[in-house]
Amino acid sequence: MHNRMKPLLGLILTVFLLTIVAPTTQAQQQRPTTFDVILMDITTGDLLIDDQEFTFEIFLELFAQSDETLIEMIQDQDANLTVFVPTDEAFEAWFETLTQAQLDTILDDPDLITQLLSFHIIEGTATEKDILAYVPEGDAIAIPTLLEDFELAFQNTDNVLQIGEAEVLEPDIIVENGIIFVIDTVLIPTETP
Repeated sequence: MHNRMKPLLGLILTVFLLTIVAPTTQAQQQRPTTFDVILMDITTGDLLIDDQEFTFEIFLELFAQSDETLIEMIQDQDANLTVFVPTDEAFEAWFETLTQAQLDTILDDPDLITQLLSFHIIEGTATEKDILAYVPEGDAIAIPTLLEDFELAFQNTDNVLQIGEAEVLEPDIIVENGIIFVIDTVLIPTETP
């Protein structure tokens, strides 16, 4: 019976997640924080958007191991953050480029995990349209991340946004304290801070 309930529970939670993430016209209804959405995703392990299924279990597991300061920032309802969330497929592809020793070093070090995740977050909210309007076509800009002294490159190629080496799979998931972009590549700082 437990196995039969799991798909039903997953469907109910996914529908609930899509309902609360969708833009609303009711001023009184609050959207969840970025952290709330991340936590809800860990329950189902996936997010269904426009008939595409994205899984984020690795991001969520790493997030749970990150520094408490980063978690508190993501939980802050007054924060204005834009978070670039790689899919599980993106993490798996990145893990394949690492030796087992490198992977173990990263996974066993909360500071390294926090640095990696901080590189996926910028202060302020920006939609895909906002960024494309700000970056001239065929050009790129760099925006500071929460990882001190590190910036992300945003490119506008034929009005298609690229973030570092990542393609945007799903932009503009609006939450109470920011915006989430689903991306297809793990963003790696080019130097050690």
